[in-house]
Amino acid sequence: MSQYSGESVWNLFEKNLAQAKKNLSNVSVFCGREPSFSGLSGWVYEQTVQYCIRRELKAFGIKADIQEQLSLVGRAKADLAVNRVAIEIKSRGLFGMTNGDFQRHRKYQKAAKAKGYNYVFVTSGEGSQIYRRGIIRALGHKNVFFLDKAGDWSRLIHLLVLRKKSDQT
Repeated sequence: MSQYSGESVWNLFEKNLAQAKKNLSNVSVFCGREPSFSGLSGWVYEQTVQYCIRRELKAFGIKADIQEQLSLVGRAKADLAVNRVAIEIKSRGLFGMTNGDFQRHRKYQKAAKAKGYNYVFVTSGEGSQIYRRGIIRALGHKNVFFLDKAGDWSRLIHLLVLRKKSDQT
């Protein structure tokens, strides 16, 4: 049984994003505008997901092999690698995806596989049914996790646990 759910991961993210903004407001050069810049929420979400994964795996007695920013091909990187699973993490789904963008994720999946990794896509949710179906078509249902869907967080943790156990045999 998982300690977290997609909803509790999101709530932890929101709490920590507020804390990050508050802490950034305390730097000596702060000039009064609330810190809100491209990448801040994505980074906090990535850290939140990693934190929760670490705690989940620890509860299963599994020592997590974790690497941030795993190089895949060229300049492309996966946000996180856990137990030979390369994870692309998006805090708010996809934006402006075209068929070429879906193909890019398929290319990353192939590059990860060539390095011995399973490539998966994790997002807090996706409001666009077109994007939702597109990323599933590109990567396969078992490799896409929408954390606003009940059970997808547990399914992700199950995958990480099984991958670690298969790596040990």
